[in-house]
Amino acid sequence: MELAHSLLLNEEALSKIPDNKKPVFVFEWLRFLDKVLVAAQKVRSTNLFDKLLLTCLIPKGMPRN
Repeated sequence: MELAHSLLLNEEALSKIPDNKKPVFVFEWLRFLDKVLVAAQKVRSTNLFDKLLLTCLIPKGMPRN
């Protein structure tokens, strides 16, 4: 199901799959998409936390990166 590992549904690959296996292909794609979105959210949250922490810890007037 490597063809299901993309952020966009591979409609060309889906059209070539037998009808009885299409639900599995879509399910695998949705599972992959869920994992990617969860990982992206964790990275975003970490970055926001780091910025907030720097804002709170660095005194005003000090240079920031």
